[in-house]
Amino acid sequence: MNLTLCVYVLLLNLVLLPGMKIAKKGCFMEQPYELKVTKGIQGYFALCILVHHVSLALRYFDCYDGQLHFFEELRAVFSFLNFFFTGFVCRIFLLMFGIRFDCEL
Repeated sequence: MNLTLCVYVLLLNLVLLPGMKIAKKGCFMEQPYELKVTKGIQGYFALCILVHHVSLALRYFDCYDGQLHFFEELRAVFSFLNFFFTGFVCRIFLLMFGIRFDCEL
């Protein structure tokens, strides 16, 4: 891995550290996907999508040597995970199977 990619991955992962909780040994998190956690994960994947867009814009400069190629290839994964944590994907699957729900957050 090149240095630029390592720096971007490290900075993006540092964004997740402030909201991280570690369960005690032998215990489980009671609510691992509470609203505050999923909003943080949505923000994380939104940042990943922004870095993806920056890497696409940098591709057209002469001095770019493909250092952020990793982010160029993961556009579908970042978008899917962002939509998953917003509940959009779950809502689509429920509607596909004919399950209706009226609760909103």
